[in-house]
Amino acid sequence: YARTGAFLDELCGREDLAGKSILVSTHGAAMTALMNRIRGNVTVRDFWKNQVPPNCAVTMVKVEDGSYEILREAVVFY
Repeated sequence: YARTGAFLDELCGREDLAGKSILVSTHGAAMTALMNRIRGNVTVRDFWKNQVPPNCAVTMVKVEDGSYEILREAVVFY
């Protein structure tokens, strides 16, 4: 959770990436940690509350002015 949170903070804080579309490819547990951070869930007890996304799932998040908006979550296109 700490490692993925640091990655998300670094990624969203980069001025050279502002306004650009970015693809992040990772495994389900790391995606769960990222989505928990985006939702503001910081409790270990609730870590698995929203379950791990299925394989090859796509999640789209808009980041603007330091806030997150989940546009699509765990959509499978196969």
